[in-house]
Amino acid sequence: MTLERDSMNNEYTIGFGEVGHVHVAGAQEALEWFAFALSDECRLKTVYRDKTPVRGTIEKKTRDGWETVNETVVMLPLFWRPKRIETKQNKIITSAGDS
Repeated sequence: MTLERDSMNNEYTIGFGEVGHVHVAGAQEALEWFAFALSDECRLKTVYRDKTPVRGTIEKKTRDGWETVNETVVMLPLFWRPKRIETKQNKIITSAGDS
């Protein structure tokens, strides 16, 4: 994970892996996203075409499974290359009731 601040636009960018990222307007929102990313309520799903990451999906855990909260797509048409999906999750901050 990365956290960058653009002082010209007063914007923060939280990077998730190779492709996924979100832009937020203030420090408080950046901190909330960062904490979310460290929790077991968040996971990153990355789609590769061969070895090239082409889509990063940030998902939030719900009662019914996982819901997309942000998606970043690389506009690179590599559809002929083999597709592979990796899912990564931090469990530094766990939900109440989880062991």
